[in-house]
Amino acid sequence: MPETTKADKTVESLSDLFLNYVDASRHAQVETQKQYYEAWRKYLESIRDGLKDTPVENATKAYAEMFHRGLANPYAPQDLQTARAFADVAQGAEMSVRKALQDSHNSFQDEIQKTTMEGAESQKSEVENLVKAFRDGFCGMDIKDLDAAKLGRLGYLLLVAAWLRAQVG
Repeated sequence: MPETTKADKTVESLSDLFLNYVDASRHAQVETQKQYYEAWRKYLESIRDGLKDTPVENATKAYAEMFHRGLANPYAPQDLQTARAFADVAQGAEMSVRKALQDSHNSFQDEIQKTTMEGAESQKSEVENLVKAFRDGFCGMDIKDLDAAKLGRLGYLLLVAAWLRAQVG
């Protein structure tokens, strides 16, 4: 009779293995989601910081002042030079903002890829732990004491483990 109790506990512990896997998997997904949110926050901050640049605003003020002075003397040569300087600053600022936005986007993509890889590795590790624990638990059972219900539970656990293994590789 003590051997039957041992087999019952082993089968029940195999069910607990799956529940432990689910809990560990959920924890890994929560951590991955936190990393995604952090990457998104950094991306938004980098965009906001990239748009704080004010060379165009300063050039626009200088151009407006020049235009105001130019109303008194419309043919002054400095007006043309100021207009060219404004165009150069505006073009340079546009290129700077484009580069900053592209850098922010590239950094965000790198973070997402890294987070995805880490999340996949943690999921794979949890499935491997489940399969190892299943193997260890199954090896510890006395096969003679297993009835149809216990074998059915083992079969379901084995199917779940196979499906999870197929999902994470």
